[in-house]
Amino acid sequence: MYIHKILLISLLSISARIEAVELNIHLAEPEHQSMLIEQLNKNNIPFKYEPSGNIKYPDKYYNDVTSLVRETIFNDLPSNRSIEYTSPQDRDKFINKLKESNIQYSIKHRDNGKWVIWEEKDSEKVKEITTLILHERMQELEKIH
Repeated sequence: MYIHKILLISLLSISARIEAVELNIHLAEPEHQSMLIEQLNKNNIPFKYEPSGNIKYPDKYYNDVTSLVRETIFNDLPSNRSIEYTSPQDRDKFINKLKESNIQYSIKHRDNGKWVIWEEKDSEKVKEITTLILHERMQELEKIH
């Protein structure tokens, strides 16, 4: 009987230690890190933010945190309202045209690129602007050849 109590206490102690396992996550983009912290707070997921930038959370929230990370990283670039120009000159030209047309925009940094995002209400005008830039680019290329 005494051995059973010791065994039970040992198992409970091991169980308590297993429940206390913490996982770490650190997102490379500071903007993503801030968005994740906001989502963790909204979803009442306990976490600790460390000076190193790591976010520690109990492993029982792994699936929840993984879902939030996916949402944070992949859902903040609207598929029909964002564009990335590989040419900085084309991107600057695009941004200048947005400014000339009084179109509000934001810039998101992703994977060493800059994505320009606009509001849904401006999509038709932006389509005209992108078509114009493409047309101008084609004319420039024709002059070269």
